[in-house]
Amino acid sequence: MNDLLINQDPYIDLLPDGPGVLAFGAALNLFLFSPTYADGVQEKFLHAVKSPGPESYLFTVAISAYREKIRELEDAAGNLMYAHMEEMGSLVLELWKLSGTEMDWERVSVPLTRESLKEIKDMAESGKRQLVPAIRKK
Repeated sequence: MNDLLINQDPYIDLLPDGPGVLAFGAALNLFLFSPTYADGVQEKFLHAVKSPGPESYLFTVAISAYREKIRELEDAAGNLMYAHMEEMGSLVLELWKLSGTEMDWERVSVPLTRESLKEIKDMAESGKRQLVPAIRKK
């Protein structure tokens, strides 16, 4: 991810006539727990979402940790979608911004089984217990 955020040109040349490059990163606010790398990572994320070009970035974050830094990314992003669990068995996606389009936000319910939602929740909780303490040491 760091290489893509810094040296974008080699990746763009891979698809000169195609749709461009999509870079995806999940749970990016985990990087913000690092006392060593947090500020640099935040600047790179902001640069990525603000820079025009054929590359597109799809970042996912939890809004509960480092809320002010995440708000900076939300403000800079051209497209913005929120996902949250409304009740067990219902994942809700809300589209708040879509680049170049005037719109009212749209809300879509994604039906998932209770087992699937429990698995997602368990993975997230496990990550919080194991990853965050390790990242805080770096």
